[in-house]
Amino acid sequence: MSTVVVYKSKYGSAKQYAEWIAKELGADLKNADETKVEDLLPYDTVIYGAGIYIGCIAGIALIANNFRQLKDKSVIVFTVGVTDPEEKRRTEDLLLKNFTPDMMKKVRVFHLRGALDYDKVGLVYKLMLKKEKIEEVDGVKKEEILPLLAYLASPKTKSAAPAESCTKIYDTPRLTIETRHVHLPNGKDRNYLFVQPVPAVCILPTDEEHVYLIRQYRAVINEYILEVPAGGMDHAGETPLQCAKRELAEEARFSANEFVPRGYVYSTPGFCTEKLWLFEARGLIPCEDCARDEDEIIDVVRIKKSEIFAMIARGEIVDAKTIALLTRSLAKVNTD
Repeated sequence: MSTVVVYKSKYGSAKQYAEWIAKELGADLKNADETKVEDLLPYDTVIYGAGIYIGCIAGIALIANNFRQLKDKSVIVFTVGVTDPEEKRRTEDLLLKNFTPDMMKKVRVFHLRGALDYDKVGLVYKLMLKKEKIEEVDGVKKEEILPLLAYLASPKTKSAAPAESCTKIYDTPRLTIETRHVHLPNGKDRNYLFVQPVPAVCILPTDEEHVYLIRQYRAVINEYILEVPAGGMDHAGETPLQCAKRELAEEARFSANEFVPRGYVYSTPGFCTEKLWLFEARGLIPCEDCARDEDEIIDVVRIKKSEIFAMIARGEIVDAKTIALLTRSLAKVNTD
């Protein structure tokens, strides 16, 4: 499905988020100042992002005034501001002030942390912010976009392909399996099996010279294999970053000072919708207060970074998600 990311940015934060989102999704990127509603009509998904100024979402009229033309599309709005995105009263007031009733029902909204540099804002806005006791801050971080990306990756949000009929075989909160009769872009029709687990995360704990993998027993293949810590986002409302922190503590017995996003991979896109969010964990701190699941038989193994690619070549690391994350994180390591 085609996606466009449109931004209106005064100080650069909304533009930065829009660029990150567009790159992750492989979407087109447009400046709202140079965009008309007609430019959005060819797309299935429209993502609009802008800063908040005195309670107004900059340029939101492009969406609000033309929503009748866009209402059959998936429309997502992300706002950028320096106030706490979790403050519900401000969120509700913002939507009431900027959204039409139709938008309130259909548009998904995400609030991202922005940046505030008093040297860049006008005098009136500066005085207002100081009156509200809002301090300078730089909250623009790539992980802020992860909830938005996870929402788009959810099978409940976006079907992998248009289907004429669907038969559900298995359905639980963590996994849905169904068959679909799909009309393909080349005009052909075919029945497909769709396996739809919840999105998951993978975490690579690292220090200056080592990575920490887990040696885990996998009953399905009856083997112990080396893997990165990983797990499904099966806690209600959990973001990829929150899941990464939880799984790192549970499986590897670490917390970390920094989680570096490394993008995502699809595990087996021939039949499965599973999307795996990748993180590198730095500044490791041992912790022992998280219980593992009863079927998790795990030992933590420390390995030199310089040995990793030789181990992959020898077949000592065979887990696909682990190889993907190691490659993303250690691509510049010289193993010659």
